[in-house]
Amino acid sequence: MRAVGALLGVAVAIAAVWVALAVLRGRPAPTAPPAGSARSADAGPPSSIEAPLPAEEETRRNLDRRRLPFYRLLRDQYADVVLRFGVTGDLDTLDLVVTQADDATVNGLISSVVAPNAKAYGFRRVRFFVRSPRESVDPLTLVAEASQSDAGVWTTWRK
Repeated sequence: MRAVGALLGVAVAIAAVWVALAVLRGRPAPTAPPAGSARSADAGPPSSIEAPLPAEEETRRNLDRRRLPFYRLLRDQYADVVLRFGVTGDLDTLDLVVTQADDATVNGLISSVVAPNAKAYGFRRVRFFVRSPRESVDPLTLVAEASQSDAGVWTTWRK
């Protein structure tokens, strides 16, 4: 009985090898991919795929793109008064770092650049900062804040 089992096992093994060889012979030999369809081995990793942005970040980027003309206006025409500017918190709030904290500077900026342009670029509030003295913990000091009423009037509060 053992001899019959051994012969049957050998027959199954021979049949498996025969089927494997028949399958391998029936396949065409692998060919090189067409030129340009595959990366060469030294081409490096594929370009990275950017992860989708959260909705708020996408909104922030879109607003920044639309606000570029206003930012250029601030940089080109008010660089002597406005040191830095940006949206650091709420999307409708513009932060301006100004050279001086006096009423003439703040009111002049509101009347010449903020009131005529801010609403068109989605700003409802503007905060004015000055650089703090070197010994201060905070690098900037909030000196005034202006916001627009529903009637379109800008109101300024000194801090």
